[in-house]
Amino acid sequence: EENMKKNHVCPKCDRPYVKRQAAGIWKCKKCGAVFTGGAYIPQTPMAKSAARSIRDIKVEE
Repeated sequence: EENMKKNHVCPKCDRPYVKRQAAGIWKCKKCGAVFTGGAYIPQTPMAKSAARSIRDIKVEE
């Protein structure tokens, strides 16, 4: 719960203004971007791993 209430970095504008709207729904106060993520943190460890794998595949092509 402590991590949920912290300001998180927006994936669109890279500013620390992301707040939780509801379970799994996050919104940036600065740019207005709304996105889905984990229930308590915007990006779960599994999502980070998947993004890294996708990035590595793109680099190989």
